Amino acid sequence: LHQKMPGSRIYHTLGYAYILAGKLERALEYNKEAMDYDDEDFVILDNLGQTYYEMGDMPNAKLYFEKAYEQKQEQIDILYHLGLVYEADGDLPRALKLYRQALLYQPDSLNDVTRTQLFDCEKRVIDSILARGDAVPEPEVEIKRDDQTEDL
Repeated sequence: LHQKMPGSRIYHTLGYAYILAGKLERALEYNKEAMDYDDEDFVILDNLGQTYYEMGDMPNAKLYFEKAYEQKQEQIDILYHLGLVYEADGDLPRALKLYRQALLYQPDSLNDVTRTQLFDCEKRVIDSILARGDAVPEPEVEIKRDDQTEDL
């Protein structure tokens, strides 16, 4: 299908499928090709960020997740992945802010992250901030928590 009708949706789907299949070298090659097709598409940027993240290349993962975030600041997956990168970098307040921002939205069938995962990330970062002896920043906006499995 890609050879007959290359387009954004094909790049989105196939690029992500390579990541899910663990074919990271192929994912990298294909998602770079997708960038040649459209270097401002937030899904393509996120796919490339995920590829680098899965390969352990945090500087490039961060670069592409930040570019994706510039394009689509309310995308749950982008917020989650960028939060993971900031958390790995030790920037816990920024990671917490991104996880909380993601919790403002309701995931759908196209998201690869759940609210439970986001609550778990929020709790893990809060625990890490407290373990450092720092104050936990208050949420900027109230987050709906009626589907949360345990108290923070």
